Amino acid sequence: FAQTWNGGYDGGTGGATVFDVFLPDRESVDRLHAEFVTAGSRSRQTPVDAFWGPRYAIVEDPDGYLLGLKSPR
Repeated sequence: FAQTWNGGYDGGTGGATVFDVFLPDRESVDRLHAEFVTAGSRSRQTPVDAFWGPRYAIVEDPDGYLLGLKSPR
């Protein structure tokens, strides 16, 4: 199921916790994702309109934590 919302999920059984960062609008998801990637973070899920409503993306921070960038529905 994880690959439905996390295109970067590698299929490991250890799971992956994603810390959601709630943003004010859909454009902020695209902008912040681009800023993270430009700064050298790895994109794990490019911005998409998620099936549950919000705009959503995942980046991996320098310490390996996954951040879910999420707009309102």
